[in-house]
Order: sequence, then C-alpha cells, then structure tokens
Amino acid sequence: MKQNKVHQFAAGELKRLLNGRNDSLIRLSSGDDAEDGFLVKTGKGDGIEIHGNNSRSLLFGVYAYLKRFAGCRWFHPGEEIVGSGKILRSRLRTPWVEKPAIPRRYIFPEDKVFTLSLMQKFIEWAPRNMISDITISFNAWEEWRANLVPEI
Repeated sequence: MKQNKVHQFAAGELKRLLNGRNDSLIRLSSGDDAEDGFLVKTGKGDGIEIHGNNSRSLLFGVYAYLKRFAGCRWFHPGEEIVGSGKILRSRLRTPWVEKPAIPRRYIFPEDKVFTLSLMQKFIEWAPRNMISDITISFNAWEEWRANLVPEI
C-alpha cells in the first residue's frame, strides 16, 4: 500500500513518541471508508497492528494506542506528556475496536481570543484527542490561511 502524508505522519509520531524504540514492531494500515474507526490488535510475533478505516482514523488509532498503552497525554494544546516509550503488548489481550458514536467531532474556537500560534497548537492537539474538525470564522481564515495551510 502506498503511504499518504497522514500515514507517514502517523508513523513518524509513533517513532518520535516511542523514542525510536519498538516502533518497527507496529504495523500501520488504512482503508478508504468515509466513517471513522480503528482496530488495534496483536500481530505476528511481538508486533502490534493498527488499522484505520481511513487515514484520519489511522492517526486517531495511533494516538489512542499511545495514550492507552504508552502513557502519552495531550491535555491542552501545546502540552505533551510523553510516556514510557515501551510497547505494552501484554496488556492487549483482545482486539480493540473503536468507532465514534458521533460521526463528526469538532470544535469552534472563538477567533477573538485565539492567536495564530494558539490555532496552530490546536491543529496539532485535535487529532490527538480524536477531534475530526476545527471550524473557524471566515475572517480568521482569511487572516491566517497562508500560515495554517501547511499545518493542515
């Protein structure tokens, strides 16, 4: 399967947040389903497989795995708590399937209190917390578009 940019980013996040350890034991894949959802299961040997219904769901699955099994947390935009960097395979005894009850999960930050820097942090924070969309006002988009497009 040819990897798209989201798939490559998800792999990079695994490597970064696991401190380069054990990331080769995790196999990533994604489909092209429009609905979000992911599956995490034990793979061959000591490996773990994370499959997303689509590339966005794959990224959600990677972050959910890192939260649940490696101790990573993202409580606020710009704040990152990195876990142990170890794969805790023994804690995954049965496949873990997740499909959100609400198809689109979005936030609408008030642009009067947001700066461009804070919005960029929200763009990083949102998928780490399974937020699928960020909606901003037309005026904010016009002002920040050139700086936000590379982040998206």
